[in-house]
Amino acid sequence: NGIVRSGMVAAGLAAGLVLAMPAHAASTYEGTLDVTLKVVTTQAGVTITADTDVTNISAVAIGPFGTFAAAGLDLEPNDPMVLGVGDALTMETPTNFFRGMSVNGPLLSKATTDAEGKGIVTVENNSGSNAKIVFELSYTLSGTATIDNAAFDAAFLTILLAISTPSAPLVSEALTIELPAGGLSGGDTLSDSFQFTLAVDAGAVDAISLSTTLSGSATTQAMAPVPLPAALPLFAAGLAAVGLAARRRNRR
Repeated sequence: NGIVRSGMVAAGLAAGLVLAMPAHAASTYEGTLDVTLKVVTTQAGVTITADTDVTNISAVAIGPFGTFAAAGLDLEPNDPMVLGVGDALTMETPTNFFRGMSVNGPLLSKATTDAEGKGIVTVENNSGSNAKIVFELSYTLSGTATIDNAAFDAAFLTILLAISTPSAPLVSEALTIELPAGGLSGGDTLSDSFQFTLAVDAGAVDAISLSTTLSGSATTQAMAPVPLPAALPLFAAGLAAVGLAARRRNRR
């Protein structure tokens, strides 16, 4: 009987510990970007050169419970390269490699990642006559964000894409997901594919510029332990006293 009553005391204390644990909280974000600019048609005497560059990459975790996974964008070509029909400049995130997570702890936890990339396609017309080059542009921007508890968590993700020629912008897209303002989870995808013609006068040089930016942050505020009910310590003490009295009776 004493063993049983002691078990009751332990169970009561365990229940108190469970009640004292803070509620779980976590925030996450993940983003992907895929851009392809392909040469469809060109003509003799026209030279098309492509180059890409990562202009910035940073990833920071604050606190013991913030984690991230981030890397520079996969960019092709890595060095200046002449493009022919069917060749392309590509800019994309490695699979599942732009994300962050923060979970609750005794201190504020935060994870942030930023990645920027630029690409340029230069068209030089030495054919002796005006030229028209047809390109195909396709892109997909996709992102998700989640939070467990709007009182403690926040998650933010933005993906920007800008593509232009000296004469006109071709694409200006901004995908933004912000929580908790948008709810406990959110996601979106922007995509398109189309062809366009770049006209270059004889002897002239023109260019197409591409710019991408991915930014994300996940934050979880420090969570205070849930206070024990005022009567719980007294209840536990009472159970302990009952168990002690029972053991003394058994010994007699």
